[in-house]
Amino acid sequence: MKKNLLVVFMVAAMLVMAFAGCSKAATTDETPASQQQTAQQAAANTLEETMEETIIEGEDDTYDAHAIIDGVSGDLEDGLKVAFIVKTLTNPFFVAMEEGVKEYTRDVDTYTTLQCDNEAAKMLTIAEDAANGGYDIILMTPINSGDIAPIEAAYNNGSMVVLLDTTVIDEGLQYVAGTVCTDNFSAGYMCGEAFLKDLEKKYGEIKGTCAIYENPQGLVTKARIDGFEAAIADYVDSGAIKVVYREVGKGQVDYGLQFMETIMQRFDVTKGELDGVMAMNDPSAQGCGNALASAGYNKEQCFIYGVDGSNESLDYIKQGLQTGTSLQYPGTMAARGLAIAYQKLAGVELTQDECFLEIATTYIDETNCDQYRDFSFKG
Repeated sequence: MKKNLLVVFMVAAMLVMAFAGCSKAATTDETPASQQQTAQQAAANTLEETMEETIIEGEDDTYDAHAIIDGVSGDLEDGLKVAFIVKTLTNPFFVAMEEGVKEYTRDVDTYTTLQCDNEAAKMLTIAEDAANGGYDIILMTPINSGDIAPIEAAYNNGSMVVLLDTTVIDEGLQYVAGTVCTDNFSAGYMCGEAFLKDLEKKYGEIKGTCAIYENPQGLVTKARIDGFEAAIADYVDSGAIKVVYREVGKGQVDYGLQFMETIMQRFDVTKGELDGVMAMNDPSAQGCGNALASAGYNKEQCFIYGVDGSNESLDYIKQGLQTGTSLQYPGTMAARGLAIAYQKLAGVELTQDECFLEIATTYIDETNCDQYRDFSFKG
């Protein structure tokens, strides 16, 4: 894994500041070069060890949410109320997360799912109503990282809040019992590494162009793009790779399609003017793939990368409409979010590292897409 100095510092910062959730800016003090090199190597080793321990490749990792929940059930009342407040259920990722909530909510408790259709005002109303309705645990996927009003409202009305998938700015963390997110920086980094390998296969050397479809307002999507750019940074700095276009948009299929159509009007894919696209998520990557297919381009002319690992994107990869994706584990997020909440309600004292969790991803391409389904390893 090629890492320049910037990459190592960002990784080290993320490891040290894990309590801040999925993505957070980092600062470092100046140290002698020899100490920096030692810290860099330690950070790299720690990241690799962490990914080996947490990634789910056919076997569960050491975190057993069922066992944890069962272990504290004797200290909990029966009939606890759990609410899953989700930004949307149109994305299969959140449907899989909802299944995780269903599976890991205790049989003696009740749960309900409340979706807000990606509307911040609606999420605030739902959060207030759920807290006032006596829900003991609220699992929430925030609309964006800066929208803390629903979290604050739920907390102030007596609910325990655990965030899934999306963390929030520091100001909002005081209202949450924990967060469970994907290691989105590494997810993007994996896509960047894959792009370098794909370029080398295409040209016999690492050179080319790419475009980026992003949403820097969201900590989750920003971390993914940061990771991708960190992976290719050395080649961008040397001029071997050029980022020829980037656009801010929404992570939906139709918007990804429009983005790709715009690009193809400016750059001739058949002449190598655009070798790849890094999209903020799988739905937008699918839109890019649809646009390329409609124009008659093949997968070797322009590589498309996303993050999620939905069944739809696995099918796109198999059909050659998408190059790769970093697979997330939404059901695992729900399981661990509930484990945190149940432990806290049972009076268990948890460290910040035990409350603010990141889950590693798995890179999927045409060589292994048949091994994964429903956001899990199928072997």
